[in-house]
Amino acid sequence: MDNFIPSKIEEVQMNVDNRWTITKIVTDFEKSVKILVLSFHDMKSQIFKHWMKGMVKLVKKGNKQEVELVDVTDEVNSKNHRAFIQMMEPSKDYTIACKNLFANDELRVGDEIGLYWDMRSNNLKFKIIKKGPF
Repeated sequence: MDNFIPSKIEEVQMNVDNRWTITKIVTDFEKSVKILVLSFHDMKSQIFKHWMKGMVKLVKKGNKQEVELVDVTDEVNSKNHRAFIQMMEPSKDYTIACKNLFANDELRVGDEIGLYWDMRSNNLKFKIIKKGPF
């Protein structure tokens, strides 16, 4: 039993349980300009790997890519939003612009959020994991 290796089924179960592959704390900058900033590493390893190569190339050239962002913070009443992903110049980080997330002060500085690309529905899932202290 010391050399136990999980089966593929167990690995899938672990991934489903921990599907929030990108987690971050909302910053004052993000709140003030109503965008979320994702690192190059997170975009490459968690989102771009699920996109068609042509989509990735367009975004890397500075174009906006429209995506459906589904807010599942309230699991009973999820909300679908139109969002845009774009590379930040001159850095290699990326922005997710979705003003509806910041409407009515629902998303605040200090909130911990989770994101992941849902391959089944081909959209970006979003959730406020923990409200910040502010």
